[in-house]
Amino acid sequence: LMSTSDFSIGDVNVLGPSGKNVFHLAACGSHDVITAFSQLALGSGKAAVLDVLSALRVGDSVMEFTPFHIAHACYGTSSTLLQVAQNLSIAGGTSWETTESYLAGLKTDKLGRTPTDYIRKVTSKPRTYAGHREYAANVSGGWWLSNYGNTLLAADSPGKCDIAVFDAPVSKKTLVELMMSMTPALFRGEALAYKLRKQLKRKRFIARHGQKQLKLGSIPYAKLFGMDERSVTVEKYVAEIRRISNSSAPSEDAPLYAFGSDIVQQIPELQHDFDATPKLLEDLVVGGERVDVLAQQFYLGPPNSGAPMHFHKEA
Repeated sequence: LMSTSDFSIGDVNVLGPSGKNVFHLAACGSHDVITAFSQLALGSGKAAVLDVLSALRVGDSVMEFTPFHIAHACYGTSSTLLQVAQNLSIAGGTSWETTESYLAGLKTDKLGRTPTDYIRKVTSKPRTYAGHREYAANVSGGWWLSNYGNTLLAADSPGKCDIAVFDAPVSKKTLVELMMSMTPALFRGEALAYKLRKQLKRKRFIARHGQKQLKLGSIPYAKLFGMDERSVTVEKYVAEIRRISNSSAPSEDAPLYAFGSDIVQQIPELQHDFDATPKLLEDLVVGGERVDVLAQQFYLGPPNSGAPMHFHKEA
């Protein structure tokens, strides 16, 4: 929790390495910070109000995103930022007409887009989701399917899953649209022919990596957040996955799982088990730049494991 005592008004002019100010960083989640700076400016005089209004319109040095671009990409709206901009404009004696005219007057980003261009517009039509297990029967690779997950985690019913679903193969155009609008999507059947489908079959996986050590936690990078982390061999952990998968109901506690980019570094042989670049991303160009894989993250866990809902920095 933060209060206005944590800030000085001069902080709005401080830029990070990618040209982002505090409003860029707060636009995707920390709305209390935005409100705190607004209150601080209102109590610090007209010069401070104008400084904050100027900082709200700054484009970063990478994609020339303003805080409003980032907020729209995260939520499809920038209501908190707009309310602050309106209040400060009135207080500073600057004209204010409508939110639409304010957004239209902002500087466009590197792709020539305004914030409202990031309200999840995808021209390719996703198909209706037919069920999360339709591909599972013949491609499980010897891994277990959850007994209780059929109903608990199913997204078959209308309204249970609002993520767009596309049948593979997906065109480069559609993929770029999804990435630029920051729209999550599932690509059904995309990885069926990927190298990892053969290399990471359960029996082969245990034979090659069974005695290697994994660090487990209930959240990603548990030790960094002061939470319990334990080490176990791959073989013993796979047995635990089997026990959890065969349970009739999920446990009340979050299951432990392995996740991180350091796993591939600690077990370098894993690099031979998957393609360096997923075929979906091969030769893909976004914003004039080729998409490259900067880090290979590895995950292994039972049903119901995984990261809780959280806001993520650029990745």
